[in-house]
Amino acid sequence: MRPWRSHDAESLARAAVWNLSCRHGDFDVCFEPSGIEGGYGELAHAAHTVAIEVDEETVPVRCADLADIVRSKETADRFKDREDLAVLVQQLERSETHRRSYDSGLGD
Repeated sequence: MRPWRSHDAESLARAAVWNLSCRHGDFDVCFEPSGIEGGYGELAHAAHTVAIEVDEETVPVRCADLADIVRSKETADRFKDREDLAVLVQQLERSETHRRSYDSGLGD
């Protein structure tokens, strides 16, 4: 169990990454993701909106594209990301293969 720390607006504003946990597992909120020189603007063009269930209400949330997440994790080269990165790369390859297969079928 992780010890809880109190934060104020100043300490939260200084953070480049928030490492959070929920009942579904750990996740990070990165304000300055590695390998993304253009910041939010660079991520926004390929971001996706996903529906998250919060207190029995569906809330739309913008999430970075998987290719951008992979690029950021590869650039950061953090030990904690390496195992996840292998799985994410496999998922990215599967999704790109599926997209190429779908795109090639449109001309039939």
